[in-house]
Amino acid sequence: MWVIVGRFLLGLLVGNLVGMTAESVATPLLGLLFAFIAGSVIALLGKLPPEDRRLAGQCIAALSLGCLSARTAGSS
Repeated sequence: MWVIVGRFLLGLLVGNLVGMTAESVATPLLGLLFAFIAGSVIALLGKLPPEDRRLAGQCIAALSLGCLSARTAGSS
């Protein structure tokens, strides 16, 4: 469950950051950076025991929510 929530929030974060960039070069680079990070984490999740997968999902969710909150607070 937490892995799904973490992935959803990471996708929301990436979409939000890509949507607010005005530079044509920044959009693909930002998407590639997050795809690389998320792809690495997802590949390693299969090797973790279930308790650690839950913790990894919670960490991804916390990071994504923190970035979204900071971005929202900084734009107002």
